[in-house]
Parts: sequence; C-alpha cells; structure tokens
Amino acid sequence: MTDPTITDLRRELAKARDALAATERYLARRSESMAALHCSGSVLYPPLHARVASAIAGADHALARTEGATGSAEVLRIVAGWYLSATEYGGVDAGDLARDLEEAGYPLPEEGDDR
Repeated sequence: MTDPTITDLRRELAKARDALAATERYLARRSESMAALHCSGSVLYPPLHARVASAIAGADHALARTEGATGSAEVLRIVAGWYLSATEYGGVDAGDLARDLEEAGYPLPEEGDDR
C-alpha cells in the first residue's frame, strides 16, 4: 500500500475507534443510571458493552501495528528522491540525504548508538 492509502485507512480507523468509545461511554452511563434509578448497588452492563470494548481494543491494536508504516514510507520517499537526484544530476552526496532526513524528523543515529 502507498503512504496516502495507509494514512487514509488509519484516519478512518481512528474515527471508528472514536465512535466506538462514545458508544461505550453511552452504554456505561445508561447502565449506571438504570442501576441508580432502581437503587441497585451493582451495575449490570449489557453484553453489547463488552463487544464494543473488544472492538476498541482491536482498533487500538491495529493502529499500533500500522504506526510505523507511515514513517517508513516517508523515509523511503526521501531516499528515493535523493537517489534520483544523485543519478540524474550528480553533485549530491550522502550528507544531502542525511540533511533531508533530519529536516523531515528522521535524524541518523549517533555513532555508537545501538538503535
């Protein structure tokens, strides 16, 4: 998948996660208010509440798994652009690549860094 596709999918997944979180809050508050209305000491949440919580956990997991995908695509785009400039125009060296990466927020690790 291309970088814009991943970004769009992550954005849609985040919106679905927000909607699920609002649904979870609504179900919890409704159950709590019903328990208070009936002077009950315990709150019985509907089975749908557990399903929504599980779906939120799944969305969080998917977002976490794809978090690095957008950064990797950006780094590859920068390296590809540098390579094209170096082969077509010349006069471009590794220092230019390091500068471009650092400006984009991806600095090279210091010497001796174990990253």
